[in-house]
Amino acid sequence: MLLYNLHKRGNPSNDFHKYHLAIHLEGGLLLTLRCASFLMFNLLYVILAVAYLTLLIYKLRKSNYSKKQKVIYIMSGISAAILAAFIVGWNLYV
Repeated sequence: MLLYNLHKRGNPSNDFHKYHLAIHLEGGLLLTLRCASFLMFNLLYVILAVAYLTLLIYKLRKSNYSKKQKVIYIMSGISAAILAAFIVGWNLYV
C-alpha cells in the first residue's frame, strides 16, 4: 500500500520515506527470522529504531506533513520504540 501510494504520487521530495520503509522491513525481518543470527538482528533493530526516532523528531519539527502522514509516522515510531524497549528489557541483544 505504501509503495503504491509513493509510486502514484511520484518521488517524494525528501528521503525520510526510505527510513520509514527501512524500520518496517527490519521489524518484519525481526519477527520472521528464527536462526542463530537472530540476536544480531535484534541489536541492529534497536540501533535502527533509535536512529529512526531521532530522525522522526527532527523531521516532524522541520517539515510540514499532512495530519495523516504525521499520525502514520508517529505510530510507526511508537511501535518501533516499544519493540526496541522489549528487546533491551529482555536482553535479547546479547
